[in-house]
Parts: sequence; C-alpha cells; structure tokens
Amino acid sequence: MKTDLSPSFDPRNKVVSFRLSDNEYEFASDFCKASGFRGMSMLARSAFLAYLPQTGERPLHQDDPAMLQVELKTLHSELARLIASLSKIQEHLSPEERREEQQRSERAMTADNVA
Repeated sequence: MKTDLSPSFDPRNKVVSFRLSDNEYEFASDFCKASGFRGMSMLARSAFLAYLPQTGERPLHQDDPAMLQVELKTLHSELARLIASLSKIQEHLSPEERREEQQRSERAMTADNVA
C-alpha cells in the first residue's frame, strides 16, 4: 500500500461513490458553491485528504488551493472558538487581573512582531 499521499500529478482514474440524504446533498452543494470548490468531487477529496495523516516532507495541501482554503477556514473557526473561550474566562477576572493579562498580551504581541 502506498503511504506517501503528497499531491501528485498522477491521473485520478478511480471512482468512489457514497450516498447522501436530500438535506446532506443540498448542504454539501451549497457549501461547495460558497467555499469555491469546483464540484462535489473536489469537496469530498479534500475532506478525505484532510483526515489522513500527513506523510513525507510536503504537507498534503501545498499544491491544492482548495485544501488551503479548507485548512484556513478550519483554523479561522478554531481561532474564533478560542477567542470566545478566552473572553468567557476574562469575564471572571478582577480588574487588576484583567490589566495584568492585557499587559502580558501586549508584550507577547510586541515580541511576535519583533521576531
């Protein structure tokens, strides 16, 4: 079994089919259009590849703009979730703790911008 699934220019000549409910199909179709996938096949292939362990030196998405878009949206969603969680935690801090946290955050951002 081939384990290196880095993007290649090998012909894609194998067909995989699966069934969806009417609602699932409608959602997937709308998602394809909204996300810029060329079609359902590209969405399914990108989703499949996203679940596989990455092997080799090149990430799976390097040559695949659709995969980059999926990964970026996933990261954006995760970042939004983390920000919401931090906001909830900060609600329980005292004013002094909030100032200290703000100062730590500003120092970290400054250090990131310098590096």
